[in-house]
Amino acid sequence: MAASAGIRNLPLLVLLALLWGTAFLFIKIGVETIPPLSLAAGRIVLGLLVLWAIAAWRGEALPRTGRVWLHFALVGFFGNAVPFFLIAWGEVSIESGLAAILMATAPLAALLMAHVFIADERLNVNKLAGVVLGFSGVLLVVGVEALTSIGRDLWGQLAVTGGAMGYAISAIFARALPPMPVAVKATATLICASAMMVPLALVIDRPWTIDPSPESAVSLVVLGIFPSALALLIYFRLVTAVGAAYTVSNNYMVPIFGVLGGALVLDERLGWQAFAALALALAGIALSQTPPFRRARLDRRA
Repeated sequence: MAASAGIRNLPLLVLLALLWGTAFLFIKIGVETIPPLSLAAGRIVLGLLVLWAIAAWRGEALPRTGRVWLHFALVGFFGNAVPFFLIAWGEVSIESGLAAILMATAPLAALLMAHVFIADERLNVNKLAGVVLGFSGVLLVVGVEALTSIGRDLWGQLAVTGGAMGYAISAIFARALPPMPVAVKATATLICASAMMVPLALVIDRPWTIDPSPESAVSLVVLGIFPSALALLIYFRLVTAVGAAYTVSNNYMVPIFGVLGGALVLDERLGWQAFAALALALAGIALSQTPPFRRARLDRRA
């Protein structure tokens, strides 16, 4: 992957982080009257309907071979079903700041897995330095004191970490998908995720007995259209164009945009740390996309 491709796609990466970061605000509103499992299943189904309509409008057919559907099932399981449930369950018992730090482990996990499993995403000094900068930005915005909670509520922490690992694993599988339109990839992924989540929601929550508030219902619709459907289109485009590790690095910006969303909508206090953290995250991502100095110097001499 050329370094210029990573810099060129940085606006899309920021948009993806914005969509996923502000999703926490709508999740908070949604779970007030909709159970977490039903909220997750509902947003996946709504996202699927949007994506399927886009694919049909473009005349793009879904794949017919069984083997590729197994691959989509893995992407949907690790990238949607697992993190949607584990993160929501984990945040019941742990603070959001600690959850943000645990979620920021996903880029490092993706970086290491990509080095092992993807030939053109090898680890180098600049990528590691970018990880350090990005993680520093997360610590700045949520506060280093959040680290003092590590060790308490162990199961909640393991759940959120498991969700972060799910995102990293999903990106590796998504990178290995055969070439096809991004709308088809996104639609097939949510078909598989729906098949996993909807039966669970029907059996456990009995959603026909739920009486959601108008605010929760609107939040569900927003989650389905933007952080699910639109975000998945961007996600697959980035994974295909610039790789798994780069795409998962958006997790450095997700908690930052979550803080910004809370400040704008809920009138929560916003300090300078949020803007400094965003700058660190962007610098870390940009650094990870540049070749090491020595290598670049040798290439110029050649």
